Amino acid sequence: GEWDTYLPIRVNNGDYAQNMEWNGVSDLSAEVYTMIDDEFMYLGAIVTDDVLYDKDTPQRVWNNDSIQFAVAIERRAGSRNSEFGIGFSNGEVTLQRYTSQAINNGVVEVTFDEQTEYAVKRYENEKKTVYELKMKLSDIYDVVPDVKILKSIVFGLCINDHDGDARGWMEYTGGGIARPKDTSLYMDLPVYGN
Repeated sequence: GEWDTYLPIRVNNGDYAQNMEWNGVSDLSAEVYTMIDDEFMYLGAIVTDDVLYDKDTPQRVWNNDSIQFAVAIERRAGSRNSEFGIGFSNGEVTLQRYTSQAINNGVVEVTFDEQTEYAVKRYENEKKTVYELKMKLSDIYDVVPDVKILKSIVFGLCINDHDGDARGWMEYTGGGIARPKDTSLYMDLPVYGN
């Protein structure tokens, strides 16, 4: 309910589907909400998905039903970025960092700030999964920007779907996270209130 006054990113169109046969909004779709303040970035999402898959390891949460998102320094190929995956792995909720603004390969073994919090809950009868994340900006940025003068952040979003036999995804910007890895394909996400 706390997200009601914010405009969601709606991923509900077959044009976003990649590496999968998309069978409509009940197959895979999402509403994603973001907010940012002086200390935290917040992400909330409601994902509709007909089959929950969570059989891969936490480090490979991207291969399960999950959300990946990334924030880059600027929208150009090769820009430093921080990429994350959140979802279930064998019934347990996990948050993974895949890149940081200084490191760009594999899972990055850096401890999250103790104030970073996350939760994922599946509602099987409704075929919906709810994601909530409150992430310390210092877990995203090597040098935390002054949010008071920030007009937008460079943001990428990918909703992963695995139905048990194959993995596909819906990427809001048409690429950048899953394939290809290219920060120039991210979007400028407005920071409201500044």
